[in-house]
Amino acid sequence: MSLFLTKVKCGIAIRHNALLLLAVMLLSIACSKSNDYVYIDDTKSNDGKVNVTVTDANGTTSNVTAGSQMGIYVTDADGNVTFLKVSVGQDGSVVLPATVRDQKIVAYLPYQEEWGDDAMSETELFTVKENQSTQSGYDASDLMIGSNAITRATSASGLNFSRMLAQVIINIVDATGSNDFYDCGVSLHDVDNTVAVVLSEQSVSTVKDMKANVSMLPVVVSDYRLSVKAIVAPQEIYGGERFIIFNNGGYSRRYAIPQTADLQGGKTYTINMRLATTGLEFVGSSVTDWDEVGDVSLEIK
Repeated sequence: MSLFLTKVKCGIAIRHNALLLLAVMLLSIACSKSNDYVYIDDTKSNDGKVNVTVTDANGTTSNVTAGSQMGIYVTDADGNVTFLKVSVGQDGSVVLPATVRDQKIVAYLPYQEEWGDDAMSETELFTVKENQSTQSGYDASDLMIGSNAITRATSASGLNFSRMLAQVIINIVDATGSNDFYDCGVSLHDVDNTVAVVLSEQSVSTVKDMKANVSMLPVVVSDYRLSVKAIVAPQEIYGGERFIIFNNGGYSRRYAIPQTADLQGGKTYTINMRLATTGLEFVGSSVTDWDEVGDVSLEIK
């Protein structure tokens, strides 16, 4: 009897150990699968993603700089406006909530903290940076406005911007053979630098009584050539009106060009000049689309 009971107990113990081992093995397999599994939320992979581009006056389209912050106003069918602040991702897109589908949106950049929720119903002022001698100052002056009706929240959706302000480029070459452009700088004297912005109409108008000197961003600097650029409000500068300040080794002098400079929104006005022993001499000018390279073949003699 005792022998029989011993066999039964051993059988129960064996079965119990086998079940325990099986449970451990199953748990181990489950843990292994859990650790190797990568969760992908495919419902959000492209949900709300909208490509952001800028188109110049000639129809050439390019991407908006990654990291740019913009304000977006969404108007629903009842006329209610919702304000959003978003940043452009590294792939040149922004992610918008599903609530903006099939609604009209108007966006602008760079983002202006003071505009807030009322910018769609009020006229706002945008002032370019007076110091654009750095890239950040230049970028902060490049006002753009875009509009679209986002009808589907996929990567195929797009938000396209247009430039509202004018770009000025000045190219100077050295005809003296002895100048050092690394000690030089160029500014625009007393130019219009503020526009009144009507986002609901996606338009701007120059505020004529707001002017400033604008320091320009160097883009090419060598011992024989200096190229600079800046962004200003659309305006006309009449022939003979001195609006170029040339700083050379601590000496500053203002210059004019003999023709009217028509600085148009979304366009680039390029001025070519030559540095002679008597100072800067006008060579020629051209009007091009924003990203188009104008005529820079300056003759040195």
